[in-house]
Amino acid sequence: MNKRYISLLLAVAITPVHAEQYDFEAFAQYQESTTSSRVQVFGQSAPAASIEQTTDTIRLGGTWFFDGLTIAAGPRSQAAFLDRASSISLAYADGSTDTDVENFNVGSPIIVSDVQQDIRSFDASTRYVWQNTGWFATGQYSVQDLDVAGIDFDTTVIGAGFGKYIGERTTLALTALRGEIEVSDGASSNNDVDTGVAIGAKHLGDLGSTWDYAAEVSVSNQSLEGSSGSYGVTLSLFPNRDITLRSQISGQLGSSALDATRYSLSAGWFVIPALEISAEYNWVSVDEDSVNDPDTDGFGFRARYRF
Repeated sequence: MNKRYISLLLAVAITPVHAEQYDFEAFAQYQESTTSSRVQVFGQSAPAASIEQTTDTIRLGGTWFFDGLTIAAGPRSQAAFLDRASSISLAYADGSTDTDVENFNVGSPIIVSDVQQDIRSFDASTRYVWQNTGWFATGQYSVQDLDVAGIDFDTTVIGAGFGKYIGERTTLALTALRGEIEVSDGASSNNDVDTGVAIGAKHLGDLGSTWDYAAEVSVSNQSLEGSSGSYGVTLSLFPNRDITLRSQISGQLGSSALDATRYSLSAGWFVIPALEISAEYNWVSVDEDSVNDPDTDGFGFRARYRF
């Protein structure tokens, strides 16, 4: 047998397989945001009051890949998308909001009031992919409990959908949503129910020989505060397998009593193949016909570990 052929066989036999295998993923996240605004009485040049809200939230959760997660190539943050992994995810968040109000009354001292709000939420989602055909089904369930000065705001969202891989790195998905908000003060309550449909698309592509990118777009006709729906756009860049640079924008479609647009910039780094740390900065721009002029910005840190 040719010596060169024998050497090639030995090299293949002793070369380690670089594909990474995982079954679970856990994460921990901390977020803080601050909203500052002023309240102005019509006809007065000076503000009547200033309001500052600070929200702190801790979120914990995890994902079980019940057919396993294999990472052979491509950005590590996109492993579940590339591997067409089926999964179940759970997350719980607990936070609080402190609201400080300063009233400026002519001839009177400044009156300061401190209002606290408690926020709790639970999210569950699942995704099952038929590997051979590329079809997949999704489900989601989320609840949020907001307690403001003895008034409870309970929000429940249920969703179910399906989608398909169009090629190796592109997906299209359709989701039906049902949302319910219940407001209760202990003596009475009222409910508001809304249904809608969301359409989403994602594509992962190449930029040159080393960089990758991911583009995601979603549109929903589920209304919020009188709007005709919502949208979201995400663009991610991957200089290499371990680093993710991401920008996001989301907001309402059509007219709304409170037309808010949220912007976000984040960066993540897999310091080792199984551990990613990331940081995020976000801000909200509100376009409303009033003199309140709210300003919101926030930051967050997150770590996730696969095993």
